[in-house]
Amino acid sequence: MPNHAYKNFANVKERVAWESAVLLAMKYLPQIVKDAKANTKDISTRAYSIYFGAYDKTRWAKVIGTLSAMDFALQSGGITFVRTSTGGADECAATRPPYGSWKDQTPKQVADSSHARQDAYTMTVGDAFYKAKNSIDLTLKSAQFNTVCHELSHLVSGDVDDPVYGDAESRLLARSDPNTAAKCAENYGFYCEMVYSALAPAPIVPAAP
Repeated sequence: MPNHAYKNFANVKERVAWESAVLLAMKYLPQIVKDAKANTKDISTRAYSIYFGAYDKTRWAKVIGTLSAMDFALQSGGITFVRTSTGGADECAATRPPYGSWKDQTPKQVADSSHARQDAYTMTVGDAFYKAKNSIDLTLKSAQFNTVCHELSHLVSGDVDDPVYGDAESRLLARSDPNTAAKCAENYGFYCEMVYSALAPAPIVPAAP
């Protein structure tokens, strides 16, 4: 397992909720990257076209680079997840690594950030995560997965910002300004959630008595 650190969580339940979302992202990001890579000038996957617009080689390379870095960041370890005090920040936030973007990291730098430079790669966890509603299917589990992916996109890329918030706004941005969509954390969060939802096994519904 990657050597991530978890700090200041008030109880086991809080930590497990966050760690579960992180583990889901670790499990599905390789397949999410694969979905994005499947796009060409002749082929467009549904989720990609919804959140990043029509295929454009430069924009596609940006999306692939960001998603691949998100996957690498989770798989390589070294992120410190810090729970903000209850009643504090309502949002989660990501701090970029100290040596440039994730793709430039060496194993030694990852280890250094994880140990000697503890907290160098930091993501804070605010109260809103535990009641998140920012999901396509309006479930807490999907919203928490979405949140982790949103913040990872900030962590690994210096030009991913928050020009819009919300699913409808992200889709509109992809249609009106796809280049900005490729630099929008919400578009990464919702894109990852859509692909994850298509890949994840459907919940088992108990038969009626």
